[in-house]
Amino acid sequence: MRVKRIEDKIERNIGKLAALHAWSFCFSRLTDTHRQHMVAWQNSMKLLGQGTGKYATRYRRESQHHLSECLDAIPAWVMPLHRIWDTVEPAPEMFDVIIVDEASQCGLEALPLFYLGKKIIIVGDDKQISPDAVGLERVNVHNLMDDYLHDFAFRDQFHVQSSLFDHAKRLYPTRQITLREHFRCMPEIIRFSNELCYSNTLIPLRQYGPDRLPPLEYVFVSGGYRDGSKSKTVNHTSVVHF
Repeated sequence: MRVKRIEDKIERNIGKLAALHAWSFCFSRLTDTHRQHMVAWQNSMKLLGQGTGKYATRYRRESQHHLSECLDAIPAWVMPLHRIWDTVEPAPEMFDVIIVDEASQCGLEALPLFYLGKKIIIVGDDKQISPDAVGLERVNVHNLMDDYLHDFAFRDQFHVQSSLFDHAKRLYPTRQITLREHFRCMPEIIRFSNELCYSNTLIPLRQYGPDRLPPLEYVFVSGGYRDGSKSKTVNHTSVVHF
């Protein structure tokens, strides 16, 4: 047990040291001009707010300009998909590598990412949910596909429920890498998905400790009945008196 605690402490210290080196390298790249544009970007984003005001277009354009002046000083960017167009001025191959997580939930709005990056890593799972496009009239979408994608070989694949992962799977069938190790859920929890969707190919890495509480179990109670409705529902057990 003592050896384990020492190993954990070493691992934490290595993580802290790596973070300090990363921040040190990042700050060493910053110039006064970069700092000024970053402050100007923060001010423009405050004025932009929710992006729905009368001058939102102007503030969005100003914030994009200021942040674009800092591209060479910031080694990595992390943002949700909908924030990209509020953040940068689009240009071809402006990023060396773009990593898209949960790509199976990203719709057609994610396709311009191919334009922005020299390389792209798409992380997703076609067993998970896809874009649902609630409220969109399919007939109108199909008409637009026929009018503007008539010369596309796979125009039928550009529907509103197609995901970025779907397009990547079609375009690059030989470049897929399937990850087998699962570290998030306990073995009992991931076992359901493992049996249902992945043919028991997932390897659960997370293990429970020796002092954990026993998991919840369903127990059938003979003679039990339900009384009430909604928030006042009560499960009763019948009592047999001798």
